[in-house]
Amino acid sequence: MRQATPGYERTAAPREYSASSPPGPSVAIVAAICAAEILGLAGFSIVPALLPQFIEAWSLTNTQAGWLAGITSAGYMLVVIPLVSLTDRRPARQLYLASSVLSALSCFGMALCDSLLPAIGFRALAGIAMAGMYMPGLRALTHGVEGATRARIAAWYTSSFTIGASLSFLFGRVGTLLGWRSAFVIAGTLGAAGVLIAWAALPRGDSGGEEEPQPLLDFRPVLANRDVLALIVGYAAAIWGCVGLRQWIVVFLTFCAGNQAADPAQAWIILVVGAVINFLGVPAGLIGNELSIRYGLRTIATLVFVLSAVAGGLFGFTACCDTSPFLDFPWLPASSCRATFPLYEHQGAPPERPIHAK
Repeated sequence: MRQATPGYERTAAPREYSASSPPGPSVAIVAAICAAEILGLAGFSIVPALLPQFIEAWSLTNTQAGWLAGITSAGYMLVVIPLVSLTDRRPARQLYLASSVLSALSCFGMALCDSLLPAIGFRALAGIAMAGMYMPGLRALTHGVEGATRARIAAWYTSSFTIGASLSFLFGRVGTLLGWRSAFVIAGTLGAAGVLIAWAALPRGDSGGEEEPQPLLDFRPVLANRDVLALIVGYAAAIWGCVGLRQWIVVFLTFCAGNQAADPAQAWIILVVGAVINFLGVPAGLIGNELSIRYGLRTIATLVFVLSAVAGGLFGFTACCDTSPFLDFPWLPASSCRATFPLYEHQGAPPERPIHAK
């Protein structure tokens, strides 16, 4: 039996795996679920894309703007562990569908808001919904699949998150033309369409009932694994910078553009640049997955963490450059790739099962 690499738990030997592992979902099913995920993320980046507009409309301070932009991630963080653990007891499909409905409702609720506090509440609901969609959806999609096939399905699924978040930035254009309420109504409608697609396409084979399910909040196995702890700390640091970049990139580029940002054409360019920066995570994630399979997760993760620290430390200084902010592009892809390049938890060796992380 092959020795499990760091971050993985040992499963059956390769010969046993080949004989007993059920076939994975078809390409059409994987594509449908990825499409549903993208539609469900239609409202994800609308607030960051239109944050300057919210600041002006509601007279927000920088602190209040930070709460509005960051509360989605806070909602995700608070419930992701118990919700993902809940898939040991309930079918991941059910959890994904319920969370997708909640995500669409949060968009419609946001469209009705007139002040900061209710907006924060609905954006927090969007984060909670994301926690119930992201990893539970991956579990439902890869249930019973092992090895490199599982790794590559997961790579496409997680890259779809980046595609959805990137395209959501372009809904800022709807906000500049029709108003931000219209942008959220359209996002909620697309999210509802994503629910229907997921209901039709998600595999129904995941019973969600393990013979001996682990306690929901039992962290002892995690704390006892030094490799996992190192991975968590490093990944948290990379994600910290990635989320900051995603939430503030439009405000940052608007600051860099100065008076030119008031020009509608320039405002559209800013939104497109924000979307492109996020979209760079798609090839980064896929390439990172393949490099992890070839060279090992530890080596690639360490490289990404170092590059993340360098890019994050230098990114802010690009605002001091005399050139246009869009000519400062070399640092923007680096900052985008640093957290999406990663760790996508799957080296794909058939006898090993990855520990998933967002």
